[in-house]
Amino acid sequence: MFRNIRRFVAIEALTLVVGAGTALAAPGDMDPSFGTGGRLEVTGDLVALPDGRIAVAQSNGDGLEVRVLDASGDPDPSWGTGGITRVPLIAEEEGFNTTDMAIGADGSLVLHGGVVRTVASGTKTVPAVLKIDASGHPDASFGPEGNGIVLVDPLPASIGVVTSVAVQADGSILVGATDASYDYCGPSAAVLRLSSAGSPDPGFGTNGWIEIANTDETCFLGIAGARTNGSFIVTNGAGRFWSFNSNGTPDTGFGADGRLSDLLPGLTGYVLLPDGGLLLVGQVNDTSPTRFARFDVAGQPVAAFGNNGILDVDFGGLAFGVGDGGVAPDSLILAPDGQSVFLQVLLYPRTSSATNFCTGVALLRLDGTLDATFGHGGLSCLMGAWPWSFTLAVQANGQPLLTQPGDPTIRLLRANRPSPGLIGLKPDLVYAHENDGTVTVTVSRSAGKDGAVSIDYRTIAHSATADSDFIAASGRLEWADGEDGDRTITLAIHDDQVYETSATEDFGVELSRAAGDAVLARTTPALVVIQDNDPPPAPAPSSSGGGGATSGPALIALLLLAGIRAATSRAVSASHRPLRHRTRSRAVS
Repeated sequence: MFRNIRRFVAIEALTLVVGAGTALAAPGDMDPSFGTGGRLEVTGDLVALPDGRIAVAQSNGDGLEVRVLDASGDPDPSWGTGGITRVPLIAEEEGFNTTDMAIGADGSLVLHGGVVRTVASGTKTVPAVLKIDASGHPDASFGPEGNGIVLVDPLPASIGVVTSVAVQADGSILVGATDASYDYCGPSAAVLRLSSAGSPDPGFGTNGWIEIANTDETCFLGIAGARTNGSFIVTNGAGRFWSFNSNGTPDTGFGADGRLSDLLPGLTGYVLLPDGGLLLVGQVNDTSPTRFARFDVAGQPVAAFGNNGILDVDFGGLAFGVGDGGVAPDSLILAPDGQSVFLQVLLYPRTSSATNFCTGVALLRLDGTLDATFGHGGLSCLMGAWPWSFTLAVQANGQPLLTQPGDPTIRLLRANRPSPGLIGLKPDLVYAHENDGTVTVTVSRSAGKDGAVSIDYRTIAHSATADSDFIAASGRLEWADGEDGDRTITLAIHDDQVYETSATEDFGVELSRAAGDAVLARTTPALVVIQDNDPPPAPAPSSSGGGGATSGPALIALLLLAGIRAATSRAVSASHRPLRHRTRSRAVS
């Protein structure tokens, strides 16, 4: 997860250890259908694209090169030009960081780096963001020059370097930045949000930036994850996490005023979970077990996970025997089914040669148990491989990939276990006008369709009042085995003819699992916002004097009063006339 410093150790051979008596090509073994015996000769850092393809990127003296392979490891000729995208080097000793590629929902790639620009004093390196579209070409719609590059300039006064990027569900790009340099880590950090076209988002912070103070010597600001409602979490990589709403304001429902500190000593990795919470991994010292900590969307420990949110696992003992295995955990990646995570971890025996170490890949289910169908009790071990020289990725079919620059990419089999999928609201923020009569909320099942599942829903009153502004409702949605896709909830709303001073009212729609093993993609309710359509009432007539001219509603009131007085005067004078004239007079009046 943290790759500020990367160590590269040449390896002559890799030996897979999955336990005695393990059958060939069992889950956790190398996949013989991938490359040659599960190994594929590629060079660079890799990410798994949403459709199962693999993007492999490297920067060299000529610039950036990105290759895309199909799910089996064969070159994809439809990507770029002949399966390759090349971005020429645009700055001496600068380029784009291939270890921190972000992936858009449409398959686009976003990277950060730097370019050299001429200034009055000579030249300077300017942080930049590069976007490559899903076909493998620099995105001409991104940035002002049509080359897929946006310069992150000017930076806030206290910020000097970009350290991370992430893509949100709507295509917006989050850019993490700090005031760090090569020999200094400062206390400030900031986040920029760019539109999908590369312009700063004016509705986010100040001119697209939010600044984070007192980050405790931040060398790195990572985007821990972007939630489906536009909110997101960032971290300084040293145990502090901040949660922000979609407009850049602190998420005060997360920890203390949007911040959590010192969640896990020895933190090495983190991942945002489908329910909006966090799973962390770390290790207090090299003799202690690997520790996982799980927190919900509000930053509170998940009591059902391990012991009140804390789980200790002795991976070293699992690989080398109890008491003999040393462990150094690294990165976490969420599996596509949303129900488990892969962990990359260094394992070594304390009582034998220090070179007898391995890169382990473990599969942990979110209920706090190791997936015993993978490798040896949930752990697959590649002997002789130093883990921080490797990149871990997971393909859309749930199979993990490991690669080391200059060495083969390795794909490990994962058990073909049932995948009941994820169930969530899309989107989880819905708008309606008061006179629409109804509003529709969509619930979707994705990332798996094994087994029948059902979900319960209910409305929750907020500023909108049940049975006055909307009709309270509850019910159940069902998907049969083999079914996925959308279900809709239609809710009635009232046009109450009452002017709302806040202009909007809202209520929630909450989901809860009823049956089946599908995972809720988010545990917090969807928000339905009702826009008022009633005009404000006319102000009361002014009672103050002053002799000024009367206008508007006050003038209308005076004219009406004058009319009433005139009518009354005519009626009184008519009472002295003969009856037939009085009747006529009344008729005219």
